[in-house]
Amino acid sequence: MPSRALVVTAVINGLLAAPLLVLVMLVSNNRDVMGERTNGRRLNVLGWGTTVVMAVAAIALVVITVAG
Repeated sequence: MPSRALVVTAVINGLLAAPLLVLVMLVSNNRDVMGERTNGRRLNVLGWGTTVVMAVAAIALVVITVAG
């Protein structure tokens, strides 16, 4: 049973990762919050790319789970 709880926790973490990454990216690009420490172009590309990959993975997980 503990291994089942670990799997469920990992799934929840994966589903919540993309929305949390969106929030992190929005805050890290906000000059009112970050001042001069906002993301540069490379970090924005990497951060938004990671966000898209996580969102696609989460959507794929839901589709595979519902279809299967």
